[in-house]
Amino acid sequence: MLLPLLALALAAPATAAAQDSQAADVTCVAVLGAIVNTVPEAQRPGVLAGTMYYVGRIDGREPGFDLQKAILATLPSDEAGLNAFVKQHTPRCGSQLQDNAKRLASVGNAVQARAKTGGAAPKGR
Repeated sequence: MLLPLLALALAAPATAAAQDSQAADVTCVAVLGAIVNTVPEAQRPGVLAGTMYYVGRIDGREPGFDLQKAILATLPSDEAGLNAFVKQHTPRCGSQLQDNAKRLASVGNAVQARAKTGGAAPKGR
């Protein structure tokens, strides 16, 4: 009897953290969707790539997740509220994407440096 209760108690914090992460990622998808048509044309591929990053995180956590329903529940329905929402959440979402871009650039630099020193980059599968 105690073992199932202990397992449930230990799972609760992980579930709450996953829900918080899911909500944060839905927020970023909503923000990026709200700004994609407002950024200069040259920046749109980056916004779309960022959107796909967050959608991938959401799908990885919960395949079949109803993203449309979650976005509609997350976004304010009025323009002023939407503008405030975007302004509030853009720094966090943008910072995460910039951190990932830096990390990927570092990986690319390491691969290039290894190739220049005689080591071959791993071949694709």
